Amino acid sequence: MATVYVTMGQAGASSAPAGPNLPVWQNDARSETITSSGASAAGSLEAQSKEILMIYCETGVYCHVSPAPGTACTATNGRFVKPLIGADINLLKGDVVTVIDA
Repeated sequence: MATVYVTMGQAGASSAPAGPNLPVWQNDARSETITSSGASAAGSLEAQSKEILMIYCETGVYCHVSPAPGTACTATNGRFVKPLIGADINLLKGDVVTVIDA
C-alpha cells in the first residue's frame, strides 16, 4: 500500500530584478493524496489548463496521466516514480492521474 502525494498547478518564471528567472507557481497549487493498495487508484484533481504535476511517494509507484475519468494505471502504461525522489509531469486541460504500486 502506498500513499502518493500529488500537487498540480501552473508554473512560470519569476521576474526578480537581481537574479535569474526562477521557477514559481503562477496560481494556487492544488494538492491531494492518493492511496494505492495493489490496484490502480485515481486522483480527484483535474488539470484546469496546461499545468505541471509534481508526484512523490516514499515507495516506488507507477503513474499514468490521461483525460478524465482516467485510464487505469499499469506497469506497462505507467511512468515509474522512484521512491523518495518524485517526478514532474506536464499536464493538459482535463488530465487526471492514476497510480499503482510498483
